[in-house]
Amino acid sequence: MAHNEVSVGFALCVGIFVLAVIAAIIVPIVLIFSAPSQSHSKHFVGLPSHSVRSDSDPDLFFIEEEGGMVEGILRIRREVTGNGTGGHISDSCCGYIVPMAKLKEGMHYDLDVLAFGLGSSFVDSTWMEALKLVNNAIGKNLFGERRHAEFLGLSLNGRNQIGAGHADFGGGDVLAATLIWVRCSIRTIPIASCPLETREIFEWKQFYNVDIHPFGDARVNGVSVFDLMAIFVHETLHCTNADDLRKIGCEDSTMWFSTARGETKKRSIDTATVKCMRNLYFPSTGSPRPPVSGGECERVLWWE
Repeated sequence: MAHNEVSVGFALCVGIFVLAVIAAIIVPIVLIFSAPSQSHSKHFVGLPSHSVRSDSDPDLFFIEEEGGMVEGILRIRREVTGNGTGGHISDSCCGYIVPMAKLKEGMHYDLDVLAFGLGSSFVDSTWMEALKLVNNAIGKNLFGERRHAEFLGLSLNGRNQIGAGHADFGGGDVLAATLIWVRCSIRTIPIASCPLETREIFEWKQFYNVDIHPFGDARVNGVSVFDLMAIFVHETLHCTNADDLRKIGCEDSTMWFSTARGETKKRSIDTATVKCMRNLYFPSTGSPRPPVSGGECERVLWWE
């Protein structure tokens, strides 16, 4: 009887041990296959509802919200053949999307690094380099904390966001788009009646058409890609109220309305754009520090 009890006890112990071993093997497998995905569904964006195209600019759209208290302005960037003229840029190569409006400082924003399909670390580091260039050119840090979060769309939703995916704004040559939302700092005044100096950009979105066009590092991949850093710089300047330029003689400006594959020189910011933005953000004193010269076509550079 005692022998049978020992045998049963031994068998029970062996059974428990075997089950423990099996569990040790299966549980990690379950955890591996149930781990969250490192990507998410592709984003599709089109023109926001009730967008109105500008009569004078085919790549500019206006969106009225909240009974005229808020206005959205959408800027589209297109592909073009050629890299500019290589000539001097005059101080007249300057423009604002909304006269006198300034970006509200210190606002946090979301960067959807997974949406680009280029590797999270590459997108993140490229963005940070571009942002440093913009801050250096303007002479102050306008942007708040960067967070990694999924893009939620172009609608007015209380989030400043950078996303990527498929953009359908009419025509396959659209590379990127920036949408800024503007209101009067005196909240009871409609935007149309707001004094120019009290207009503020209080929300913004950037979107990159990676589903149609190849983005990357053009220093490495040459004319096979559009340079992500150069386009980041251009679109981020839109967020600060710099407008696109189409005037003859401004082809080499950072804010020229289009760009070509392989173009990298607009990673730097030309001095006309620097003066333009510093006059907006430092109207009484002008430039807080002198720009850096960079050859025949003077540009402000960012270096590591």
